[in-house]
Amino acid sequence: MVTGGAELAATILDGLNRRDLPSVAASYADGARVHPDGWHEDVDVATWLDAFRMILTSFPDLALTAEHVAVGSDAVILEARLTGTNSGPFHLGDLD
Repeated sequence: MVTGGAELAATILDGLNRRDLPSVAASYADGARVHPDGWHEDVDVATWLDAFRMILTSFPDLALTAEHVAVGSDAVILEARLTGTNSGPFHLGDLD
């Protein structure tokens, strides 16, 4: 079990980079919410990971790197750089 916020962010990024989405899901507390930049509302972890799977179809070589991590008493905010090559279908949402 990861206890520190910065360690938690690193664990989640590692799981995303390894495409180990079950371990990523297990890193979140029950009832956790994710609020990706540009999304109108926060979503549950399962919805976020479904969206991430779609991103991976567009960018199969996607790599995530932590830029900034802010840790509070009950939340972690992670700013990450995503780098990849669009070599699959490009899924656009309502925002795009």
